[in-house]
Amino acid sequence: MSGWTTWPAFAAAAALALPGTALALPGRTPPVTVPPAPARHEFASFEPPDPASADLTVVGGLWSLRPGGAETAYISVANGGPAEARRPVLTVTLPKELTAADTSGCRQAASSLSPEGVTTITCRWKRIRPAGHRLVPLKLQAARLRRSDAGLARPKVLLQVASATPELAEEDNRDSFRVRIQPLLPDPPERPPTKADLEGEAAP
Repeated sequence: MSGWTTWPAFAAAAALALPGTALALPGRTPPVTVPPAPARHEFASFEPPDPASADLTVVGGLWSLRPGGAETAYISVANGGPAEARRPVLTVTLPKELTAADTSGCRQAASSLSPEGVTTITCRWKRIRPAGHRLVPLKLQAARLRRSDAGLARPKVLLQVASATPELAEEDNRDSFRVRIQPLLPDPPERPPTKADLEGEAAP
């Protein structure tokens, strides 16, 4: 059949082609380049993790919070090993729209380095063994916000963990989550202008 190449013929031709060369087929089929075989040193090599390092991760979350009530946010700190994490420290930073009613024994303080109203919660342990974890429940409360403050109704909570043991990867030592504050209070009605206001506007 003129202009066509059957699959057996294509397979036979590909088998004879040298790596790195272009294989041209008859008819309208464009040339096919056979990639060269990778060199021995180009294969990815696996390096085992440092046995003296740890791999701490931190995650947490709380979906929504009702003003006047309290909900629990769960913060989890885990160590993927291979070494134990010595003297790990968890730091939770709360924005001014949130306060902690219960910190599960962790220290709570207002940091002088943070903006006004920001609260820092610090949890410390002696160690976290490989494949071990710590779960910290924090009971949070939300400020009463009005509808005009809707831009503040999703405050962000910052999480960070560190230890005295060298880290395998520091990318997962930080996390954050937002809390939706709802419902929002209605804005107060606008005060109608008084006679003094009207007279002041009419004065030259």
